[in-house]
Amino acid sequence: MRSHRLTMLAGLAAGLVGLTAAAAVVTASEAEQPSRPGVSQSAPLAVAGGDGGGATLYPGLVSVHFDRTAAALAAASTKADIGDVTGAGRSVQAARAQIKASWAGTRYLIRTTPPPPPPADRAGAGGDGGGAGYAAPPATAQQFFSIQHDLAAASAGLLSARPVLNAKLVAALQANATLRDRAIEYIHTTEPPAPPPADDSASAGGAPVATTIGSVMPTVVVYLDDEIVALKGTIATNKKVLPADVVTALRSLITKAKATETKINTYWPPLPADD
Repeated sequence: MRSHRLTMLAGLAAGLVGLTAAAAVVTASEAEQPSRPGVSQSAPLAVAGGDGGGATLYPGLVSVHFDRTAAALAAASTKADIGDVTGAGRSVQAARAQIKASWAGTRYLIRTTPPPPPPADRAGAGGDGGGAGYAAPPATAQQFFSIQHDLAAASAGLLSARPVLNAKLVAALQANATLRDRAIEYIHTTEPPAPPPADDSASAGGAPVATTIGSVMPTVVVYLDDEIVALKGTIATNKKVLPADVVTALRSLITKAKATETKINTYWPPLPADD
C-alpha cells in the first residue's frame, strides 16, 4: 500500500533520522558526564523551517527528552563497546524512560495547542509565513516517532550473545512498539479537522505545508519500513549468537510493525499514485 506520497516523504524521513543521529554523536561525550535530573544535556534540537524561513525549535517541554534519549542511546553504545553490560542496560532503560516522557509532552501539546489560523492570516506573522518559532504539534509528533525509530534501530544493533543486555534491549523494543501504537491511536481519535486549503497550501518553495498531524503520519511508515529491515537483518547477521527466545521476540516485533503500518494506511490512506 505504497504511493508516491511515501516516496516524497522518504527524503524528509531520512533527513530527520540523520539529524537525530547527529545529535547522538554530539551528545556521546556528554552522556558520560554526571547529569542533573531535569536538565537537558544539550541545546534543543532544531529543524529547518518548512519554507526555508529559519530554524524551528522543538518546544522545551519535549526537546529536553528528545536530547536525553539521544544521549542515553549514545551512552548505551559506548558502554556496550567497552564491555560494561550493566551500564549499557541502565542507559537503555534511561532512553526508554525518556521516550515515554517525550510522548507525554507531545500528547499534552497536541491536546492544548490551538489550531493554526487560516493560511492567509499566517503569512509574515512568524508562523508558517516565515521567521523562527517553535515547532507545531505535527512536526513535534513526527520528531517523536523519529526518536522512537532511533531507539529501535540502536537496540537492534546492540543485540548479541549477552543475555542480561539482550533482555533490556528486547524489553525496550517491545515497550517502544506498544507506545507507538498507543500514540497512533491517540492521534487518530483526537486529530482536529484539517483547515480549509488556500492556494493549495503551498509554501514559497513550492512544497506542500503540513498543517495536520495526519499529513505527516505516512512518514511513520517510512520509519517502520527501516525498522523492519533492521530487525530482519539483525536476525540474519547474528543468527549464530542470538538465543532462540530473542529471535522469536524479534519476529513477533516484525509482525507487530507490519500491523502498525496497515493501521496507519487505514487511518490515513495513501494518495492515489497519479496525485
